[in-house]
Amino acid sequence: METLKEYLKPERGVKLETITYYNNINDPSIILGPGLGGSAKKSSPSDILIKNFVGMNYKVRIFSPRNSGNSTGHLTIGNYISDLGLVIRNSEYNDERKPFVIGHSIGGYALGRILGENNNIEKAVLLAPLLAANEQNPWLLDKLLKLENKKARSAVFHSLNFINSFLWYLGASDQRFSGVKDAYEFAESLYSSPVCNCKMKVPTYIFLSGYTNVGSKIKDIDKLKKEWKELQSRNSKIETYPDLDHYFSGFFIKSLGGGRAFMASEMGEIIGKINSFFRD
Repeated sequence: METLKEYLKPERGVKLETITYYNNINDPSIILGPGLGGSAKKSSPSDILIKNFVGMNYKVRIFSPRNSGNSTGHLTIGNYISDLGLVIRNSEYNDERKPFVIGHSIGGYALGRILGENNNIEKAVLLAPLLAANEQNPWLLDKLLKLENKKARSAVFHSLNFINSFLWYLGASDQRFSGVKDAYEFAESLYSSPVCNCKMKVPTYIFLSGYTNVGSKIKDIDKLKKEWKELQSRNSKIETYPDLDHYFSGFFIKSLGGGRAFMASEMGEIIGKINSFFRD
């Protein structure tokens, strides 16, 4: 497998790392939008997707969200969406054809927002996407952001920043925050981001998992499925995997302490379905 590292400049003072994995540089392109903690580095939780799709004669381009991998800048939900859009447009321009795009978790939320605004994507896949960026733990963000005592709020975000740094040190996350202010800015953007509610302009295949990003069971996955289905365009598909966690690892704890995402036995089946959807 060959690799090509490139940097894009979404704005002054910010560089965005992308790595393309391929056997043949002329193969059709898949863009990967990773979840929080993922990056373009080979140790990314998206390894299994990269390996399998390159083996199926795609080239796979993944980017590092701001302040992860070798990207710089401060991450917010807004600039994640715009950066993913930049990678898509850049790939379309270079290849002279629309790419396929896969988004996981926050990447799925960002992709859902993009799909309601433009159609410079051939087909899209959303893995455990979020209708709202804060939907799986809104009570936590609400309490943290509305703490009136400034010392208490500062202490909480110092703790969150420490936990994030610890997970980064363990290799469980590649996302870093430069300090308490940076962590607070990201949390505020997570809390205030709008719900995905625009009709998607290209065919999508959505895979919903039965557990949230913190391991709690989603109470009404059928309702969630219905809400997503109403946003899809023609020639789209949607499936639920009630027994799989948010990371499709088969067991939530495997995603902590450096565990790999996308490792459940069903992932081979899911990858095959995605390939058939793209090739149809």
